Parts: sequence; structure tokens; C-alpha cells
Amino acid sequence: MADREKTIKGLKLCVVTGDFCGECPYDGMESCIEKLHDDTIAMLKEKEERIELLENQLETLTRWRMNDGAFD
Repeated sequence: MADREKTIKGLKLCVVTGDFCGECPYDGMESCIEKLHDDTIAMLKEKEERIELLENQLETLTRWRMNDGAFD
């Protein structure tokens, strides 16, 4: 699981401003850009899985309500 705040801060500092050191939470790590990349992908995958779960739950609830006559 990616540390959301660390990843966001790393993206803002390294990608947006071009400051590859200093306050970046990835500074001093071996292959810091690769680690930031991996954490970003992990965070996006976590969000994608969460969205898919919520979409399925919404679809199920809507189906239940339809079967119960909520939209008649």
C-alpha cells in the first residue's frame, strides 16, 4: 500500500517543480524516481479497485431498489 501523502508530496516536488532533493520524501532513497513511480502506480491501482467496488455496490443497491418498486 502506497503512503498517499508521501506520494502526493513527492509528485508535487519532483514532477511539478523539478526539485529532486530538499523536502522531497523520496530524497536520499536509492532509485527515488523509480520508487515514486511504483508508489504512484500502486496508489492509482488502489483507487481503481475502490471505485470498482463502489460501482458494484451501487449497481446492487439500485437493482434491489428497482425490485422493491422504488422507481415505479
